[in-house]
Parts: sequence; structure tokens; C-alpha cells
Amino acid sequence: MPGRSSPYTARCFVLPVLLCSLACTDDTTVANAGTSGETDTGNADESGDGDGDPGDGDGDAVEECGNGVVEGDEECDDGDSDNTDNCLDNCLESTCGDGYVGPGEGCDDGNMVDDDACTNTCALASCGDGMVQVGEGCDDGNTDNTDECLNTCVVASCGDGHVWAGFEACDDGNADNTDDCPELCAHATCGDGYTWADNEECDDANLNSTDACTETCESAECGDGHIWAGNEECDDANDDNTDNCVLGCVEAICGDGYLGPGEGCDDGNAVDEDQCTNACALATCGDGVLHPGESCDDGDLDNTDACLNTCVNASCGDGYTWANNEECDDGNANNTDACPETCIAAYCGDGFEYANVEDCDDNNDNDNDACSSQCANAICGDGFLWLGLEECDDGNMVGGDGCSQICTTEPNPPNNWLFRTNTWGGRSDHRFRTIVNLADDDVWFLGQSVVHFDGSWLTSYEVPFGQGLWMLDHAVTPEGDIWATEIQKMYHYDGSGWAVVDFEQPYNVEGVWRSPTGVIWIGAEDGIILRRTIINTWEEVPCPVVEDVSSLWGTDDDNIWAVTTSGTVLRWDGNTWAIDDQVNQGFVRIRGIDENNIQAVTSTGIQREWDGQIWKNVGLPTYAYYDIWWPAPGKRCTVGGNEFDEGYMSCFNGNFWEHVKPASTTDWIDTMTELDDQRRVATDEEGGIQSLSPQSGWLTEVPLSDQFSFPMRGAWRRSDDDIWAVSSTTGRVVHYDGSDWTQTQNLNTGELLRIDGFGNTGWIARPIGLMWKFDGNAWIPQNVPVATVQISSLEIFAEGQGWATGSSGGVYRLLRLQNNIWSDATVPGLNGGRVYAIDTDNAYMLSGAATLYHWNGSDWAVVPNIPLDNNASFSAIEGTGPDNIWIVGGNDTVLQWDGLDWTEHDISPNPFTPENLNVLGLDETGDVWTRAMVSNEIFHYHQGQWSVRTLPFLESSLATVRASDNSRWWIGGRFLETRN
Repeated sequence: MPGRSSPYTARCFVLPVLLCSLACTDDTTVANAGTSGETDTGNADESGDGDGDPGDGDGDAVEECGNGVVEGDEECDDGDSDNTDNCLDNCLESTCGDGYVGPGEGCDDGNMVDDDACTNTCALASCGDGMVQVGEGCDDGNTDNTDECLNTCVVASCGDGHVWAGFEACDDGNADNTDDCPELCAHATCGDGYTWADNEECDDANLNSTDACTETCESAECGDGHIWAGNEECDDANDDNTDNCVLGCVEAICGDGYLGPGEGCDDGNAVDEDQCTNACALATCGDGVLHPGESCDDGDLDNTDACLNTCVNASCGDGYTWANNEECDDGNANNTDACPETCIAAYCGDGFEYANVEDCDDNNDNDNDACSSQCANAICGDGFLWLGLEECDDGNMVGGDGCSQICTTEPNPPNNWLFRTNTWGGRSDHRFRTIVNLADDDVWFLGQSVVHFDGSWLTSYEVPFGQGLWMLDHAVTPEGDIWATEIQKMYHYDGSGWAVVDFEQPYNVEGVWRSPTGVIWIGAEDGIILRRTIINTWEEVPCPVVEDVSSLWGTDDDNIWAVTTSGTVLRWDGNTWAIDDQVNQGFVRIRGIDENNIQAVTSTGIQREWDGQIWKNVGLPTYAYYDIWWPAPGKRCTVGGNEFDEGYMSCFNGNFWEHVKPASTTDWIDTMTELDDQRRVATDEEGGIQSLSPQSGWLTEVPLSDQFSFPMRGAWRRSDDDIWAVSSTTGRVVHYDGSDWTQTQNLNTGELLRIDGFGNTGWIARPIGLMWKFDGNAWIPQNVPVATVQISSLEIFAEGQGWATGSSGGVYRLLRLQNNIWSDATVPGLNGGRVYAIDTDNAYMLSGAATLYHWNGSDWAVVPNIPLDNNASFSAIEGTGPDNIWIVGGNDTVLQWDGLDWTEHDISPNPFTPENLNVLGLDETGDVWTRAMVSNEIFHYHQGQWSVRTLPFLESSLATVRASDNSRWWIGGRFLETRN
């Protein structure tokens, strides 16, 4: 209809218009909005009749809104102006958004703003209306509190108390992070950083189990199996303190008190000396730690240092040689073997007798007692005077030379030393150190005095330098000039007098020598060697040592030797001096006869000899030697003295050295020379001068001696070259080695009565309850069960088995040896004597009353039916077995047992005076020897026949007789003799 909008158009634009009207016009304009058609009259006819009926055209009447009649384009017309009903006053049906709160509307703000107080559905804005209003965080129009918008129109968030599906695992609506839903709205879990009360001990938001909170949200603690960094060294989650991690979560170490892997012990202390070392090893010898019960522990297996492998301090006798402290150690207290109890290798002079090497050893260098300085038993003829027993000893067994073959002084001995008394009026307390032999009647003696011999007389020579000199050495020119050295000066004798040599500077000179060309060489202190040339000038010749040169000697200008007081031998080759030899003792003199025969001596007993190749020691006693004399090539003598102030001369005859001592002096011999072929001259320390006119016999070899000046009683034969005998008065034991008898041991007990043995064990009996046992090396004292027994017979028949008889206080005693132990086996009422034993169950014992007892292993019984003459008695019994036993005794008693019967032997086919036979010997050939006590006759039974042998060489009674396997017989008495 013209001039009116259609309802639809109105519907479409009413709200904008209305809004515009509200905004742009006043109320009048709005109220008149519906009457605009009344002014549009131009088209009224065309639109109908205006009554709104169908068929009306433009000519119709204009619709009137509010007339209560719905006309035209009116949607409604309720005839009122109430816009709160269903029809507005503009005849439009009330709609949401028309600006009027119509029925069913909570509001109508007439706009299309949905998020203001009135929604586009004309409902008052409210939470849940689906529209986000001011003050709302959201509005999803539903009541679902699990989506992103809560029913309170608050945006879902953790802590709102609602679980936001798909985003939250939980939401307990609180900020308590210790419950099962912490503030992140995830279920409480270990590692979320929140400690879940009653479920977790801690939560540090990591999976690191090495901090204070483990990955299982447990507080870190020792034993949880996790190593808490900075607090624990280890954590093996157990209480085992024997593994590598112990209590307290510390790594097992030695010293923590727990026995860990690889430890033998762990006592938790730092005491290294208890039963557990600081290395956690059980204390043992050799661990290097000193523990209780150990003397030392050096931790090595070396038994030659100060601590043995047994942790005992090294000591002499432990059986190990302590390097740099001991020379030897054989672990025993035997002082007769190669290593005595001092652990110094056995040597002559150590005081211990080295068995089978030394005859004796008295711990001194005295050659005048029973044991020489060479550890040989003193015997007549050894060249050493045995004080108290020998009057002299000239080193030979030849009589008629002043000392007999038994070492007694012979009256007026020819060819002996003749002592020249102090006839020259000189000083008897001055020693002569060198002799100048110009001719037989022109001899000078130089020392602390100067004495001249003119062939007849000795005269003290006046010298311008007084008596304070000490001339040491000399040299002689062909013209007879003498050059002599004194400690601080040198003197020259020109044939008319003595004068001091001027060196232009002071020298302390000692040795002097003149070469064949006339060059004078002088040795002085501090290695100074002077040479006087043919133009009479002195020059120092360089020397390689700074030592006092004491003596010189040479063969020519290109071969000179010199010695020093420090033990050096120097040699001059024509150009330089060089060291040729050195010892640790100072030399006094050097002399020789050619370049292959030179000798140097010291004042402390060393003699060195040059043979053209090497220097070597001369084996002589350690006397003080001062001079050397060469009577002929291959022969030489040295002179000096010993600690007893006895003059000493030792000469070499080309084969051996022997001692030659002037018989008339006890003073030291300082020097010697020869006057002619028959006379010798020597000086001693007290100014005495002696002469000797020897024959060729004075240098003779000392023979071996086969006798001793003491009686012998008893012999024990181990073999032909191993026989022992004992002295009945001196306590001495001697031994035969197959070639000679030597004294081996002095038991210092006086009388020795019997000796016998078997195998390696021997026994010696002496009076009053003491025996000596031979253990293979030495004789050792042994007590016997009856302290006062005096043993008269000894029978050792097997190793460690034997019998001995004797008496004590007038009562007969019988001793038995079993396993080398003696016991008292005396049988009351039985008086016996010598025993012959075959074995432990078969032995015979004599009684002096011609009674024979037999031992059957348990008892002694008298042997019956023995054929005896009147006055017979028994004194000796021997045998070679059960079927060859012999008995001898008084009144020529000789009985033989052949295993079946006893046979009496008649040894006197001619009417001899009956003898008492007391020595009996048998050998394996069947021969028997017995000795008569009075006549010293020897009766010999051989191949069924008896014969008599007289031994005129025996000067005293016999004590024993023994046979060897080769029919050699040993007879002991005053001397030991051998006869075949």
C-alpha cells in the first residue's frame, strides 16, 4: 500500500529507525512516525478506499494505527499505546529487539549488542545465557562445569574446584599443594615438585636420586641405594659392612673397622704394631711392621741383613751370615770348626782350635808358649823357645850346634853367636840401625851412636854433631865415602871425618841409596825424593804419593824401588816414579840382589817379596823387622825383635824359612851383615854387637817330630791315618794323620787314663768323675753318674754303646753307656776290671782274682771251667769276635777262647822269669801282641808261634799298644814310636 511500509519492511527497518529516532529526534517525532501516511494524499485514491478492505485501492482511507483495527500493513493494532504488550503502539507485533520489554522478555534494549545487560534474545544478561556479559569471563550457555566455562561464567582454571575435561586431571578448588591435587591440577605424583602429605617424604621435581630427595620422593638416607652427592660416598642399600660400602655410606677402606673385600683384617686403628697392620693384613713376620713377639721386621726375605726371615734380629750363631757384620755363621756354638761362636772366620790367633786345621790356638802371637803364632803345638825343633820347657830351640833336631835335639843348651857350642861387650866405652842404651861394611877391618855401626870396628877393636867414634842423632840408612861409594841419613839431617863421611850435608833447605830425610853410576837418591818426608847428580847438585824428583819415603834400593839408574812409612812400594823406570805395591803397614827397609829378588819389611811384621812378577807376603811371625841380609842368591835373612824384647833372625835357605836366635842376647836385632865367608855380625837394641862363625849346617831343614816329652796312656784307632792318644800326666791329646803326630788339644785336666771309641764318637776317661766326648770335631767335657769314680778301663764297642769300670771310695763301680748316656750299672758284690764287649747282649769282664764274668744282656755270671795255673791273675782282655777272645795277666797268663773251649798258652818255652803281662793287642790277621811290665819285652803270637821282641829304643815303660790293618803297631809310653 503506497505511503506505508510493509510489515516486513517495517520489521526490517523499524529498529534502526527507532534507534535513529531515539538518537536523532525527540519523542514527538517518534510518536508521529505512524501518521506519515496521512500527509501522503497524492496517492490515496490509488490505494483503495482506505478502509483496509480487500479491493481497496489507493483511494481507500489511510490506515490508522491505534484504532484497534488491523489495517493495511499493520501487523497488529490493539488500540492502545502500551508497548509492553504483544502489539506496539506502531502496530507492529512486539519483538525482541524492538526496544520495548514485551511479554516474555526480560528486557529489550533495542540493540544488537549481545554482550550488554540485555541479550539479543531480550533476556536479561545472566551467566549461562550463552552470552559473555560484562563481568563474565565466559558464557557457554550450558551447565557443564567440566568444560572451559564454568556455570558461574568464569573461565575454567586450575583451582576452581571443577575438573576441566581434557585439561585437568583433578581440581580440588584449593591451593594446597600437599594433597592429592596440587595447584597445577594434575594428580599428585612423585617428581611434581610438591610433597604429597602422607604419601611422599619429599618432592624436588626431578628424577635425580643423588640429591636430598630421591626419585621415589623419599628423603635421601644412607641405605636407600642412592648415593647422596656431597653427603654419601656410596650407598649399596644393605647393612653389610663386609662389602665395598659400609655403615654411614662411606666407601670401605682399610682402617674403617670393617673387614672388607681383599682385607685380611681391619681393627679400625692406626696402630701398625698390633695383630692387624695398617695395610689391613694379618700381622705376619715379613710384613715390614714390628709386632709383639718380633724383634724386627724389615719386610724382605733376605737372611743376610739385620733382620732374619723369622723376624729375629740377626745375631752371631743364628746360622745366617750377616753381611758387612759377620764373616760367617754356621748356627752352632762349636768353636772348633771353620766358623767359631764369634762369627769371624776361623783364623790362627782367634783363640779357638780349628779342628783338623790347627794344632792349637791360644789367642796370642807369642811363639814362646805351648802354641806358636802359626797355631802349631810347640815342639822341640820348631825354632821357637818354649819358655819353661825348653832351654833353647834352634829350629833343627841336630845336636852339637849349641842347642841339642831335645832343646837343651849345650856347653860352649861351636859356631854360635859371640856377644861383644861394650868394650869401646860407648853408650849401651843406643841402638844401631845400619852397618857399613867397607872391609873386614873397616866396619861402621850407625844408629844412636857411631861405632867403628878395625878388625880387632870396637871404638866409639867422635862426631861433630853430638849424641842426639838416629842414623837410619846409608850408602857407600867405591872410594869408601859413606852417606848416612838421620831423621832430620844427612851426614857424609869422606874417609877422614863426618860432616853434615847442606841441602840449602830443611828436609827430614830417612832412606838413601847410591846407584852404580854414583847418583845418590834420598827419601824424605811427604813424598819428597832427592837426587844428587854427578855435578853435585840436589834436585827433587816428582813422587805420586805424599808419604814419608823410608828406604830405597835399585839395580841401576833405570830400576829403583822405594818404600814409604805408609805401606807403598814405588818404582822408578828411568823417567817417573809409579806405585808398584801397597799394604796397610809402613815399610822400614827394602833390599835386594837383582831385579827378581827384592824384599821389603815393616816394623809391624809384614814382609813383602818381589820375584820379578808379583809382590807377595812371606809367611813369617809378626815380629818387628828392620833389616834384610842376602848372604847368597836364593838365601836371605831378616832381623828384628818381638814383644818380649828378644832379638830375632829368620833366614831362608832356598827352600824354607827358619828361626835363628842368638843364644846370648834377649835384645832386638836391628841390623846385620857379613864380615867374610865365616863370620857374621849383628847388632841388638841395647848397643850390643855379636859375631857368628857358622858352618853350613846352621841353615838346615827342621824335620818333623814324632815324639812328645810327656808319657802317653791309651790309644784309639779310627783308621790307619786317624789315631788318637792321650797323656797320662799332662792332659794332652795327640793325633796321628798318617804322616806325623801332632798335639791337638790340651784338656788342662792333668792325668788322662783311658781313650776308646767307635765310629765318629770317642771317649776319654780321667780321674774323679769326668769324661770327654769326641763329637767329630772336638773333645767336650761330660759328667758321669758317679762323681767320684776313678775309671780304670774303658770299652766302647758300638756307636753310643760301651762299658767302663773303676772305683769310688774303695768300692768297685761299673758304668754302662747306652745311646751316649752313662748310667751306674754297679752290681753289689761284683768286683770287676776290664771289659771286652761283642754286642749289647754279649760281653766279658775280668776280675783281678782270675775270675771272668759274662754278660748275657740282663745279668753278669761267672764263666766256669777256665784252665788256670797257680798264682794266675787277669789284667787285660781283647778279642776280634765271639770265637776269638784273649786274656793276659800275671805269671805269664795267656788264655784264648775259640768259641768252644778255653786254651792256655805257654809263652815261655825256656825257663824265663815269669812276667806280669798287662798290655794286649790283636789284629785281623790273627796276630797277638802282649807286653811284659818289668822287662818291657814284647811277646808276639804269629801263625801259632810265640816270639820275643826287645825294644831297646824305648826308654821308659809302655802304657798302650794298638795295631793297624797293615801290621803297623803303635806303642805308647814316654814317646810314641812306630815299628813294622
